[in-house]
Amino acid sequence: MSVTRLVFLFLLIFSARTAWSNEPETIEFLKSELDESSTAEDEMRIYNDLAWEYYSSNFDSANYYVDLALTLANAEKSLYWRAVSMEMKAILHEVSGNLDAAIKLYLNVIPLRNKLDGEGLENTFNNMAIIFRMQENHKKALEYFAKSYDLEVKKGSKQGMAESLNNIAITYKKLGVPDSVPDLLNQALRLAEEAENDRIVLHSLLNLGNWYFEQQVNDSAKYCYDRALPLSEKIDDLASGCVARIGLAEILTSEGKYDQAEREFMTALDAVVSLNSLDYQSRVHLGLADVYQAKKEYRKGFVQLEKYLTIREKLSNEELMRNTNELEQKYQSAKKEQEIAELELTATEQNLAAAKNENQRRLLFFFAILLIGVLGFMTYRFFNQRKVAKLLRTKNETIAEALSERELLLREIHHRVKNNLQVVSSLLSIQGREIQDEKAKDAISESKNRVHSMALIHQYLYSDKELASIDMGEYIPNLCEKLFHAYKLDHDLIELKINVEPISLDIDTAIPLGIIINELITNSLKYAFDADDQGQIAVTFAERQNQLILTVQDSGKGRQDKTRSDISFGMKLIRAFEEKLQAKIEILENGGFEVICTIGKYKRLWPKNTAS
Repeated sequence: MSVTRLVFLFLLIFSARTAWSNEPETIEFLKSELDESSTAEDEMRIYNDLAWEYYSSNFDSANYYVDLALTLANAEKSLYWRAVSMEMKAILHEVSGNLDAAIKLYLNVIPLRNKLDGEGLENTFNNMAIIFRMQENHKKALEYFAKSYDLEVKKGSKQGMAESLNNIAITYKKLGVPDSVPDLLNQALRLAEEAENDRIVLHSLLNLGNWYFEQQVNDSAKYCYDRALPLSEKIDDLASGCVARIGLAEILTSEGKYDQAEREFMTALDAVVSLNSLDYQSRVHLGLADVYQAKKEYRKGFVQLEKYLTIREKLSNEELMRNTNELEQKYQSAKKEQEIAELELTATEQNLAAAKNENQRRLLFFFAILLIGVLGFMTYRFFNQRKVAKLLRTKNETIAEALSERELLLREIHHRVKNNLQVVSSLLSIQGREIQDEKAKDAISESKNRVHSMALIHQYLYSDKELASIDMGEYIPNLCEKLFHAYKLDHDLIELKINVEPISLDIDTAIPLGIIINELITNSLKYAFDADDQGQIAVTFAERQNQLILTVQDSGKGRQDKTRSDISFGMKLIRAFEEKLQAKIEILENGGFEVICTIGKYKRLWPKNTAS
């Protein structure tokens, strides 16, 4: 099994923060404390604490209070609170995704910290390293993690040294320098134990367990996970407990102890559901699918695989929605700025027109003065319109760039979905090679073909100019040819006739339709002909009277046994899509086997360069 390890834990350190368990009550308390504050020192502290409490729920309020703190710190010439407020501002930039602005602020904080004899500088370096890690600049991240560690050594802080060593070990792994990782993690574990910091001890154990598991040193990995479990319960860290339990289950699976692995996965599943973590849930379902397949409980395995795929699809959709919303916000912001520019232009023109009328009324009395005024007005208007035109051109380019980024993002999402489906197909192929039962092999092969029919749709979406539509005139012949190739049929014996109209459909119609075609063609390829038989398989697809008509016909043996009846899994799958597509399925036997599928619910899309 290909195991996706959890990302190692990076420890983000913020300075001068007050931790509160109940945010609304905390904010109310801080505001009442602000009303009673008597010194600028107290006000700066409370402003920063309010910004920290607001940053995850009300970003505008967080910015408001940190700006108040920074203004007061500048007025009071307080280096300490200026450094703290600038770091808070940098954190807000980081949370909003403006990482470059955050780095610039941290660079301005460094000289302030140096003037304060380096107080809090280790936290500044650590926060900068984490931003560089987020930007995939691991060499720069390593440089600042090392600076943070050196300062922790000078302070003699075992807790800080342990945190830094964890981060340095992880960064070495990211840089492809794994030899130092176990020594650094063991050193971090020892320091955390000496500092009696259960949280860092727990993180160090999990990092070591993950490392040993990746190196297939199962005994050492199991030792780390076994130690981590009771510690996570002691400090009430449910998420870390889940990591440890999932790690133990994966070790048991690799050792062939499937019943024990199943119990561990089921225990972990209850916990990850309560955490509402889709990433952990998908990992547990995939692990259970592997366990059930190894135990030959294929139905249970299929159920777990379906749950895994459903969660991964949901995660992909959520990521797509987040990125789409970000692009939409950029577009709306650019659009709003363009509207403001247009209003300013209109107002300017109105003012100029009024001035012109006023000048005209005074033409007889001030002709010479008016002439100079008109010349000045024309010159002003020329330069003003050129400036506005340049502004509008810049905004239009920004909008076009945002739309281009959105299209690129959609193509990337479809590409990733196709790659994930290919991974599932590869897993099914690997599983199929280890199965001796021919029926089970056939079931695996058919599942692989179904996955491939869906992957082919996503391949068309990211490779075609049209991101939202599938051209069935290209998709259906391609799918049929790949099925012929999969069953290794001789085209000289079995003739494939395809008559498909170039109809473009949306993805919600194309995927179930592709699965139906996959099942019907597979049915004919498997059961219609005996070895060395000659025959024909015909596929037609057209739109008639606001309905899609799909016909799959073969000249084979007809429906002679239950394998081609409604009780087969393939036909059950086809029937399952009848309600979704408002389809009518007709099965005829006219010297062969013929299925006519009439679809009433579909969405046809027209290419941008054609009329609908």
